[in-house]
Parts: sequence; C-alpha cells; structure tokens
Amino acid sequence: MNLFSQRNKISIVEAGALEPIINFLQSQNLNLQESATAALLTLSASTVNKPFISASGAIPLLVEILRHGSQQSKFDAVMALSNLSTHPDNLSIILETYPIPSIVNLLKFCKKSSKTAEKCSALIESLVAFDEGRIALTSEEGGVFAVVEVLENGSLQGREHAVGALLMMCQSDRCKYREPILREGVIPGLLELTVQGTP
Repeated sequence: MNLFSQRNKISIVEAGALEPIINFLQSQNLNLQESATAALLTLSASTVNKPFISASGAIPLLVEILRHGSQQSKFDAVMALSNLSTHPDNLSIILETYPIPSIVNLLKFCKKSSKTAEKCSALIESLVAFDEGRIALTSEEGGVFAVVEVLENGSLQGREHAVGALLMMCQSDRCKYREPILREGVIPGLLELTVQGTP
C-alpha cells in the first residue's frame, strides 16, 4: 500500500500538478491556499518529489503561508517545509526566506507535545546548522526559550530535535551561545532527559 502511495505521489508530480498547486498557493482564496498547502505536504513526503517541489518555487510561498496563512495552513506549511528540509539542497533555499521568526511564532503558540512542535523543532535543528540560522534564532524574542519548552514538554521526537538544536549551537560557538541557552533555564530539562530521554 505504501509503495503504491509513493508511486501515486510521484505520478501526480510527473503529470504536471505542481503548476496549478503553486497557483492555488498564491491565491487570495484561503480555502484554495489551504488545499494547496495540504497537497504539497502530501507530495513532499516523497523523496523523489522534493527537488521538483523546490524547483517549482514552492518554498518561499510556503514560508509566506507560515507568516500569513490560516492556522491549519500554517501547520501544513511547517510540516511540508520540514519534509523538504531533508533534501540537502533545499536547506539553503529555506534559510534564504528568513523563516525562523515564523517558525518560532508557531512554536510558541502550539502544544509543545504536538506533531507541529515536533516539525518546528526538526526544522530549527536543521537551520541552526548554519550561522544565519543560529543568529536568527537567538535574535528572535523567545526563540531559544521556545526550543527549551519543547525540550521540557515535547514528544520524545520533539525533545530529540530540541536538544539536537541546542547542542549544535553550543558546538558551533560555545562562548557565544552558552549564555543565551543557560539564561532560559535549560538545565532541569537536560537533567530530566539524561534519565527519561531516548539513547
């Protein structure tokens, strides 16, 4: 069934569906925007489709949805971006759209144990591998704290991404990032993870 589903996703893109989906994504009609974002979320789950979706110009539009879309389309957009971020060439394109303020904003207001928080944390973990991503996260008011909250209250997967993001920041420049992270009260959450976290 899963293989059939993967073939379908690839076939849909091969049949030229991305062009109308991109047009709907740019529509002023919120229902069309939501449907297009949901369609991209589904299609972006296929590894084969990721470079084609990126080449279609979808990434800046998804970030725009993340900024100004309906609540549901924001959830779908962050999940689609998280899917697309696993293709190495897409990370720099995502970073160029300056998405971190919108990701942090969504993370602040969603339930920390939700799938949305998990995907936000995964995306942040990928983006803080770059200097621009680390600067954007620490410049955003409550950015580091939102990650710390996932570390404390997130799903196991979300907590892994959150601690991964913080570790990457410390490894990149301990002097620069240790203070902003410690200031957000990260120690209790880290100690708890040493006992209750995944290996």
